[in-house]
Amino acid sequence: TTASLAAGPLATAYDAAFSLKLDPDGIRVADLKAKFLGGALTGLFELKNNEGTGLFTGQMKLAGADLASVLPDAGIGGTGDFSTTLSTSGKSVDAMIAALSGSGTAALKDLQIAGVNPDAFSAF
Repeated sequence: TTASLAAGPLATAYDAAFSLKLDPDGIRVADLKAKFLGGALTGLFELKNNEGTGLFTGQMKLAGADLASVLPDAGIGGTGDFSTTLSTSGKSVDAMIAALSGSGTAALKDLQIAGVNPDAFSAF
């Protein structure tokens, strides 16, 4: 458990806990739980070396995120649930980036957009 966990200069999660396994085959982070952007972040990822080929898989979910924190200065409010799954493989970092694939979902609740009158949509 750590008070904060930074992923570079752009993102910091708080009250983070996870299990870490590091061995000659690679690195695995499992049971990740943290507070992030006003919501609950969970996930796991694994980076392995399989005879010279890098393999990456990851899953993340952010539940109950504050939309004003997710997209500051966008004039939106409400909460959101987001999830993503990513995977790739390759013989180099460039090859792994080129082969990256995945999917994701977003569900927004109590969405508020500055400057938009919800009464304008009553005819729909």
